[in-house]
Amino acid sequence: MQRRMSTIREYKFFRSFSAKVDNWPIRKAEAIWRKMRERKIAEIEAIEACKWLRAAGFPQYAQMYEGP
Repeated sequence: MQRRMSTIREYKFFRSFSAKVDNWPIRKAEAIWRKMRERKIAEIEAIEACKWLRAAGFPQYAQMYEGP
């Protein structure tokens, strides 16, 4: 019982990702944020490209890129 209580006290709850990376080295946190940002930008660009393909009259190509 005593061992279990010590592990519960050591466990931290984080409300946000930024609270969790507060003690990380700056370069590590920057690399993670950069990767997340690049992934989100690529996702937005893909959505915009599919919208443009539909508007330009090529819905079959938009379907190819959207997947199943």
